[in-house]
Amino acid sequence: MEFEIIDLNTRRTKTVKVPPGRNPVRLGNHPQSDVFLPSPMVGSEVGAFENDGSGKGWKFWNFNDREIEVVDTVVEHDGAREQRTKTWEAKQFVRVQGRVVKLEHRPEYLITVKFDSEELQTRADDTQRMDRQASELVVSLHRELNRLLTGPGVEKGDELSSEYLLALERRIEDLAKGRNEFPADDSTHTPVGNHLAGVCVRAELIRKLSEEAGEQAQKLRSRDVFDSWAELRLRDPQREDDLARLVLLAKMALGLDKIDDLTAKMKKVKDEMWGYWYELLKNRDAPSYQTRRYLALRRVKKEIKDLNYGFGPLEDLLDDPTIAEIMVVDKDHIFIEKGGSIEDSGIRFLDDSSTQSVIEKVAAQAGRVLNDEMPLLDAMMADGSRVNAVHKSLALKGPALTIRRFPRKRLNIEDLVHKFQSISVAARNFIEAAVINRRNILVAGGTGSGKTTFLNCLSMFIPDKERIVTIEDTAELQLQKIHVVTMQTRKKTSNDEKSKEVLISDLVKNALRMRPDRIVVGECRGAEGLYMLQAMNTGHDGSLTTLHANTPGDVVLRLQSMCLEANPELPVSSINRMIASAIDLVVQLRVVTVEVPQKDGTVLKRKAKYVVDISEFEGLDEETGEVAIRTLFVRDGDGSGPLRSTGSLATFFPELQDAGLIKSPLELMR
Repeated sequence: MEFEIIDLNTRRTKTVKVPPGRNPVRLGNHPQSDVFLPSPMVGSEVGAFENDGSGKGWKFWNFNDREIEVVDTVVEHDGAREQRTKTWEAKQFVRVQGRVVKLEHRPEYLITVKFDSEELQTRADDTQRMDRQASELVVSLHRELNRLLTGPGVEKGDELSSEYLLALERRIEDLAKGRNEFPADDSTHTPVGNHLAGVCVRAELIRKLSEEAGEQAQKLRSRDVFDSWAELRLRDPQREDDLARLVLLAKMALGLDKIDDLTAKMKKVKDEMWGYWYELLKNRDAPSYQTRRYLALRRVKKEIKDLNYGFGPLEDLLDDPTIAEIMVVDKDHIFIEKGGSIEDSGIRFLDDSSTQSVIEKVAAQAGRVLNDEMPLLDAMMADGSRVNAVHKSLALKGPALTIRRFPRKRLNIEDLVHKFQSISVAARNFIEAAVINRRNILVAGGTGSGKTTFLNCLSMFIPDKERIVTIEDTAELQLQKIHVVTMQTRKKTSNDEKSKEVLISDLVKNALRMRPDRIVVGECRGAEGLYMLQAMNTGHDGSLTTLHANTPGDVVLRLQSMCLEANPELPVSSINRMIASAIDLVVQLRVVTVEVPQKDGTVLKRKAKYVVDISEFEGLDEETGEVAIRTLFVRDGDGSGPLRSTGSLATFFPELQDAGLIKSPLELMR
């Protein structure tokens, strides 16, 4: 750290260099100050730069009664506050965000502080650097291992047998013993070893939290295949007990028992685990060097087996049941969706080739290939996850991958009512009556708003004796019925002329010949919208579908576009008549931010998927010729308020009463 000091009275300039590692760095006219300011107008200690080890970088504390003005824009103002720090009375502070910061102490000094790049390293920077070093170590050991396993005279046998995997772990340990990161001396530790041990503890903590919440992470392959190679063969009972103790310590130190929501717990682990871990290594509860080495080797074995049999660095993300979507943009950027929010996972691939290799493995697991001839992949995995991949020949930043995961446990409508408050009891009862009464219902919303989940839940209201035909681009529906015929589109998979593409519109037309009681289209996107409307208008009442639209009004516009895509000659007035006649109800979903009180008194903000509007298409407006929309249920404001009845009743409400499905309008006002 270097200080350039201009005396504003004499205009003299001097430079003071503070040795690395000095923390805090004090300024004042006391002779023992790190930066001596020889003026009677300056107090013995006017301020200090401090890095408190929180991983957030440096702060400047003002201990002076007079203002110290920040005259550069590279700092963030946190505002005045009283706080006792060590022996100081801190009146206000600013957090250093850039490499150069200027402070003006009127009228004596103008001070310019320059930080070395190492001094500005934050905990996140340190973690990212250690992650990369650990990844390089694992990849290096993996390459050495592959050379051993593919040499002349090597017989692999059953790679998933216990004997083979036991031998594999022994080979990994033998290779690791020759590396500097794993010294043989039990009294020596290394930064990479410490980091890998921390990764091991963090992974086990996440597994434990998921287990306690009763949630199990999905896998892109069968569970038994995963379990066979994920199991640790070389276990030391004493060190495993040490691991369990470290997990418990971390859980207590991070206050995870005071948090209800699993997603919030996972976020706390992500944000605070490394700060806790490195503080732990400094105190008496620190694990022994032998335990650290064992945990580091344990982690290395897992990562190498992930590379051999799994999906490499994506395995850590697949282990987290709170992650709904994994998005590989390029080797350096893997984003995830948790609780409706998208964030950087912090996970990286080492290079483009390893990214491509993992994506090809995912494609192979889905029974597909991804190459120059077939550069796009859209498929469903064994666990129900939906996978989309783009080959590097089309993705300019490198191969891209998107994995959309679905809850392992099927949600039902009661979960949406009582657990997630996605829909009110009154609205739920109305929707049930409408489904039984064979009303055509369209579920609308943006990407990730829960349309497919809601459609699955609606299916439980369909009488068991009815025949259902489902049509999807990629099979995602899990209708809670037995008599279901499931059809999926087919894309051209090769240059073979005999291979014919089958579209959703083809399947909708074919479904009409299959004697369906109900037609369910997973999602209307294009020309199939016209055929779906025609089906609903030709006696196939009680059909269900979803559509991307943000309001019921947008639903009309989207359906108009779809119909015109199928037949550009259709007049809009005819399309509107078709829409008004075919669609009875639109259930609108939206991702909203809600506040959830926690046990510790704090309030957690999280994303929730709510029904925000239920509207009826009640016919055509006589004056305008547009589809008339009647709002039946709505949430106030931004959609986070309660779902309430507007007081308007559906035009078909008398039919619901006559059928005994709803006794009184008062049932909808609760």
